[in-house]
Order: sequence, then structure tokens, then C-alpha cells
Amino acid sequence: CWAAGGGGGEGDGGVDGLDEGRLFVRNLPYSSSEPELQELFGAFGRVDELLLPLDAETRRAKGFAHVTFSICEHAVRAMSELDGSTFQGRILHVMPGRARARPAAEAGGAAGGTSSFKRKREEAQKAQAGSSHNWNPLFMRADAVGEAMAERYGVDKRQVLDSEGGGSLAVRLAQGETHLLSRAREWLPPPPPPPPA
Repeated sequence: CWAAGGGGGEGDGGVDGLDEGRLFVRNLPYSSSEPELQELFGAFGRVDELLLPLDAETRRAKGFAHVTFSICEHAVRAMSELDGSTFQGRILHVMPGRARARPAAEAGGAAGGTSSFKRKREEAQKAQAGSSHNWNPLFMRADAVGEAMAERYGVDKRQVLDSEGGGSLAVRLAQGETHLLSRAREWLPPPPPPPPA
């Protein structure tokens, strides 16, 4: 269809959008309405979709629209005849619209946005999220580690967290956390195997 109608604006989505019969129209009057645009573009063929975005506050048109024809040749003809024409006192700029983004499954891999590696990784993470077992609950705050260590050794928490004692407080807490987590893992069942690829 692109070859039938000629070129379009550079960097505006060109070939793919026009192959789908999609046009982008700018410099529309803010007072224009969908029925008026339907009548204008309907003269060139059946319009499947007409999107005229409205400003949320003023409820007036933003000055541009997306028009999709059922047959791309109709879009080419409308573009060639209406580009540069006057509509309600404004000179229209009609160009090929950008093709709509297809879902990744339909697009077939990397061309659709996400790579197959990324998609497989997300699926694996979703499968693991449904698992009732997760090691994340084993995270322990520093004060909880201090309390558990104090209880285990029968001393006051203040003595465990004393920074003036020998060695680094951070190292003592990290060692205590490692010890507590290893004991907790002994009581928990092993994680389920990852789903087959």
C-alpha cells in the first residue's frame, strides 16, 4: 500500500502505519468534532476508527487526530488530497500514523519489545511467586539478630550490640545472622526445583 501512495514524513512512523491505513492529522481547529472529521475523511472511504483527543479540563479538541481506514489505499488517497488543504480556516497536515504496538506474543519476540530471554525469566519468576515457599521471609533486621543472639548466649542485648567491645559490630551482626539463618534453614523444607525450561 505504501508504494501505491508515495512517501511520508521522516521519523513519524511512516510505512507501517500507512500499511495499516492509519493517518495522523495535526493543526485541526480546537472547535472541530468527531462527526465533522468523520464526514471529511469518510469521503475517501470507510473510516474504521477516529480518535480525537480532548483536553481534560476544557473538553475541547487538542488539535490533532488519528484516523484509521479499513483499506490502506483510501488512507493514501485521503493523505494526498487533504494534506495542505484548508479545514475550518486551518491548513491541515496529514501524514502516515505510527503503527500500533502489537502485544509481544503476537509480534514474535524481540521485535515486539521484550526479548525471549526476558519473557522466559518473567514467566519463571511468576511461577516461583505462586510457590508457598520463599526464602525472603528469612530476612532479619539488625535489632532482631541482636535480640536472638543475646537470648541464645544468655546475655543482655546491650552487651551484644556494644560497639566498644572487640571487633566490628557489623561483622558480629552478620555472623549472628548467618548462624541464625543456617539454623532456620535446617527446619524449613528445601525450595522446590525450578520449572523446566
